[in-house]
Amino acid sequence: MLTAWIGACGTSEAPVPAPIFAGAPETAELARADVARPAEAPTPAGLDVGMTARPSIGNTARKQNREGLAHHRAGDFEQAQASFAKAIAASSDHDFARYNLACALARLGRVDDAIAELDTVLARDPRRFVARIRGDADLEAVRKSPAWSALDRRLDAALRGFEAAIERGVPASFYSYSRPMEHEDRPQSGGTKELIVGLYLHSSGRFVPLLHDGEFALADREHRRIVRIVGGLCEGVSHSVGRDVVVEVERFDAIDPAPQRVDLDREGPAAVGEAPIGEIQGHCLFPERTVLVSTSTGLWLDLHWQGSERMEHRALSLGKSGLVPATAAPAGPRFDLTVDGVVVWDPAPPGHQLHGHRYRPPGATTDAALGRGHSKPRWQSLVATPDGTSVVVTTIEHWDGPDIGETGRGILRHAISRIELDDLRVTELARGPGTARTVIGPDGALYLDDGMRTQRWSDPGAAPEGGEAVMDGLRLAPPLEPPSCGMCG
Repeated sequence: MLTAWIGACGTSEAPVPAPIFAGAPETAELARADVARPAEAPTPAGLDVGMTARPSIGNTARKQNREGLAHHRAGDFEQAQASFAKAIAASSDHDFARYNLACALARLGRVDDAIAELDTVLARDPRRFVARIRGDADLEAVRKSPAWSALDRRLDAALRGFEAAIERGVPASFYSYSRPMEHEDRPQSGGTKELIVGLYLHSSGRFVPLLHDGEFALADREHRRIVRIVGGLCEGVSHSVGRDVVVEVERFDAIDPAPQRVDLDREGPAAVGEAPIGEIQGHCLFPERTVLVSTSTGLWLDLHWQGSERMEHRALSLGKSGLVPATAAPAGPRFDLTVDGVVVWDPAPPGHQLHGHRYRPPGATTDAALGRGHSKPRWQSLVATPDGTSVVVTTIEHWDGPDIGETGRGILRHAISRIELDDLRVTELARGPGTARTVIGPDGALYLDDGMRTQRWSDPGAAPEGGEAVMDGLRLAPPLEPPSCGMCG
């Protein structure tokens, strides 16, 4: 997100630790010891945390927040307070402006008013603000006030609510995109891409943010991490992948909110002993695809690229020691990096045979025939319902339609079908342009993103028209737009 979102009181934060591999079992070492509580003041239950709607922050709010930051740094806290208040009036869900307002109010001695603002941002985004509230020098007056012990207990409750969200939430995101302007004599300019990755809780109708940054990222709830793609996907030639592609892994932890990442471009290649990824993705080698799989020990990569005379293939596994050759593909969602964008897909689990529009369940001798939208897949996903009565197949195929530059979504098509395993009856759930994804949530419900909206079926076997609406703008699949590039030919 914009740098102007940096808090006015961010200078007193603890230093960020040196980058480590996000999958290392270091949680116990980083755990903060619980602060002793008096017996007469028991810690309250976990707060119901998260946002109740997609945030919308306009240019006026951003401008007022930047002005408030300038006043705050100059020590003019009255003017800073006024600017931050105007930012909130323009966009009430500008959380950093509200947090900055609390900092200014605390500097002015208005502790009760500061705590009221802190309570709001704490409930909406605990991972972002708990550590700041506990360590920010601008909030010293709050921590020295009689009201601090109650607020401190609410901080702990917010962390417990965050941990509960990790167990119950469905990985999802909010994404917005506006196309840059095109110029004949220089790279594309302007345009915006904003991404919030988090966990959706249908029971409370809330979205718990994990990451406010980037062009593509996906939360891996099982392994408590975020896989993020940053940088460009082309450099000079329209069908090549540029050297500035970086894959980052960041663990999400309520106790230690400081980002901990591994950068494949910087830390991984040394363990390979062959061409670094930067050279593989340079001008002389043109990758056809790069598939990433998040695993319990790291990332598994499947690189396909065009060499000078032949197609080559390499599978690598990322562990704590770096990148090493991999022998077999693990289970888990795939992240396929293409020049058209990033596609997420979930291959069929062992025993399920899925080939185009034909599907055969484990132990069966008869195939189910899917619709024509499944006949020419590039990516196919299969998820099984918890009760074992049906499976859902999602197919994404290339489509010779309008150029993506004209429509933003015309290069791919998807089809989603449910198959009843007792009689192999097929029901089409969705079909249309763009990418799509289907997941089974921790609550056992079926969540389906058809590129236009996300719906939920509490009973995965219900009729197609029985889906429930979820939070507006929520996405399970990544956007079609490719990461920003420089001189794209």
